[in-house]
Amino acid sequence: MFLPANRDRNEKSSMNSTVHTRPDHAVVRQPTDIILREEQQQAIDQAIDHLPPDCRRVLLSRHRDGESFRSISRRLGMQEAEVRQVWAQAVEQLLNELEKDETFRGI
Repeated sequence: MFLPANRDRNEKSSMNSTVHTRPDHAVVRQPTDIILREEQQQAIDQAIDHLPPDCRRVLLSRHRDGESFRSISRRLGMQEAEVRQVWAQAVEQLLNELEKDETFRGI
């Protein structure tokens, strides 16, 4: 049970959103936080879809699949240094694209 007397101890504010924790340490997110996160994930997915194929493949292999640069280079038949360069380009392009998206403003 969430008691008002415990509110200060059980409430944390971050980036204009409120997260309540219950005594059992479960996190209760506000609906607006959930919607914002879903919109941000959609923006990320769209930005990734717009990356050139090599950038998208390397970025997803590295971040979604947790592959090492060495493993990616072997699988794609590229030099490890080239994979790192493609990854850096992908990250830069992704960040540039997300800077244009209103759901990421102020973060």
